[in-house]
Amino acid sequence: MNFEYTNGDLLLRSTNTSSKFDKTLNSLWTLAYESNYFHYKIDTSLSSVKKICSGNVNILILPNNNRFSHRRKPQLFKTINDPLSSESFNFNKVPKHEFLLNVSEKYTTKSCSILINVSPFSYLHSLLVPEVEKCHNQV
Repeated sequence: MNFEYTNGDLLLRSTNTSSKFDKTLNSLWTLAYESNYFHYKIDTSLSSVKKICSGNVNILILPNNNRFSHRRKPQLFKTINDPLSSESFNFNKVPKHEFLLNVSEKYTTKSCSILINVSPFSYLHSLLVPEVEKCHNQV
């Protein structure tokens, strides 16, 4: 699905209302989740969140044991800017059902894709991937 936006669509301050983008992402992510495209189920209620308070700092802990036991094994890199290898993982190999949105500013040609993270930390955890077709590495 394509999603075009203009500067008028950008929220400069947080409000209690969801934007058109928020609603679209939420709907598509939930559909993918209910279609079992993820490697595991997550606690979408956030009931497992633990709050740790120490002084002026509030820390939230979100346990997610499944992420480490069910996710794809991470690739090893020699440097942070290793060139992309066609044999190893790259975003052009991601199945189409993992693509949620193609986002672009109206009247421009550049776009980025929003993909589900099949091993999510939490509800709506997604990946923002610029110009998938250009095979950028993951710097």
